[in-house]
Order: sequence, then C-alpha cells, then structure tokens
Amino acid sequence: MKKLIYFLVIGLVVVFSSCSNKKSNKVETMPPLAVEIPAEIQDNPEVVKFIRASEKSINEFANKIETFYIKNPELLSKEAEEMSMVEKLKVMKVAGEMAIAFGEFSMHYAEMNSKMENLEAVMDEEQVAAMATVGEAFEKRMKLLELRLENIKSLN
Repeated sequence: MKKLIYFLVIGLVVVFSSCSNKKSNKVETMPPLAVEIPAEIQDNPEVVKFIRASEKSINEFANKIETFYIKNPELLSKEAEEMSMVEKLKVMKVAGEMAIAFGEFSMHYAEMNSKMENLEAVMDEEQVAAMATVGEAFEKRMKLLELRLENIKSLN
C-alpha cells in the first residue's frame, strides 16, 4: 500500500511539474495606454475624441507588433538562409500584416499631427501646454514599445 501511495505522489508531482513547465500560449502585451486628459482641455469634446482615437490607434499598433514578437521568437533570431519554406511564408504573411498595420498607423499619425496643429491654432497657451503633455504621453508609449521589443529580442 505504501508503494502505491509513493508512486501516486510521484506521479502527481510529475504531472503537475510538466504542466507548469509548458509555455503559455497567452500573449502578454503591455497594458493599454490610458492618457490622462488634462483639465485645461477636458471640456473640449473634439479634443477628447481626438485623444481617445489616437490612444486606440497607438494601442492597436503596439499590440500587433508585440504579439508578433512574442508569438514568433524563433523567427527573430534566424537569417533568411536558415529558414524553412514554411517559416519564410510565415514571415512574409506577418510582414504583410505588419506593413498594413504600420500603414494604418502612419496614416492616423499624420492625421493626428495635422489635427493637433489645427486644434492648437484655436487654443490658448494653457491648453496648448496641456495638449503637449498628451503628445509626450504618446511619444513615451512608443519609446516603451521600442524598449520592450528589444528586451523580447534579447531573450531569444
């Protein structure tokens, strides 16, 4: 009876340890950017709508890129000559998706800059300063993304 319990305990330990050693398929990306809108510009619905739309665009773009890096670590360290045909096709597919995401983000970014200039033209100095803090938050997010991608690359 003691042998049975011993093997049962060993079996359970092996099962639990093998389950905990599996890589998680869940992609963990940075938490979404949530810009705090300064009081000086909170009363302007057009500005708030613009900030929220920009926030959404940046979050979507960052998540797509992070997801690629997290899901495809083996592709980040390989040269094209080392890749199989399937891996090359996967890279081409993902590169196409990244190009589309970057194109969408670039268009929105150009719109953001243009709209920001138009909005700032009708704002007072305090509102312009407040809007600048929002722009800095967006910039900071992109720099954090850059650092995160470098860290993900270095882990592989």
